[in-house]
Amino acid sequence: MSSSNKPSNTTSAILATPGSLAAANEEFFSNSADALFKDKWVQDMQAQMREFLEKNIEWLGITGAPGDEDREKKMLDYACGNGFLTRIYHPHFTKCIGIDIAPGMIEKYNEAAVQLGLAPEQMYGFVGDLSAPSIKDAADENNPFSTLPSDFDFAAIAMSLHHMEDPSATLIKLSERVRRGGIVLAIDWLASPSSSSEQSTDAQGQHTHHHHHHHGHHHGHDNSPGNTDDKASTAGHHAHDHPASHTVSHAHASFSRAQVEEMFVRAGLEEVDVLVSEWEVAPPEGRVLPNKGATRLFFARGRKM
Repeated sequence: MSSSNKPSNTTSAILATPGSLAAANEEFFSNSADALFKDKWVQDMQAQMREFLEKNIEWLGITGAPGDEDREKKMLDYACGNGFLTRIYHPHFTKCIGIDIAPGMIEKYNEAAVQLGLAPEQMYGFVGDLSAPSIKDAADENNPFSTLPSDFDFAAIAMSLHHMEDPSATLIKLSERVRRGGIVLAIDWLASPSSSSEQSTDAQGQHTHHHHHHHGHHHGHDNSPGNTDDKASTAGHHAHDHPASHTVSHAHASFSRAQVEEMFVRAGLEEVDVLVSEWEVAPPEGRVLPNKGATRLFFARGRKM
């Protein structure tokens, strides 16, 4: 974004972060912001995600009721990267705000606003971290969170929960920023299936629910001992860690459907539903992703009541 188009808080100081994982993510994704989205496998994955999200727009529930067009509608894109989710959903909102821990990613987000022809009042991003222990203590008087709204209609996070030290706390923070009736969306790696209940689903097909009736841009590596089924080594190469492996929390590099539902309920969300991609993500050759090769993604939605 050119200097004339930048909002005043685009270059706000980085908020306090709780640990080394956040610092690792800040450094890696700032430095790789230019190259990351040029990888063909990342481009292919984002294209599949976009197709899935556009097909399931009614399932998400953000299109609004008749007459809803006249009021301000706000979207929060957290761990926004280059604005992948905002690029998809901005036509449904009057204001889109992106937050990312990596300054390089915020530059990409604000460049996307220019490419989309959106003024800073319609789409802008700034550096920040919702997991900072206290908003008031996180930064000086320029802290952008001092004016961050708490009545977003929609808050979303894609392919970033596995980089969080406490993903459940992150969803709670997102829920706190959403108005009553608003929607929270999370997308990330689905843990390897252990039963038929983890088969792929689609909003236009059949759902498989658990009995409690609730309902990119970042990549990593599972270092669990005993992993012997790495698909990336089938071509005769040794499978190497992905360059971003040190940015992933190995305690939760992927999530089961039950874990996702539990986190959403803990965040005070209802009408929780989880869809699973029909496709598998093909890893880059010679690299190991969190699920040790081709994996599926989950798409989880919940409403704040």
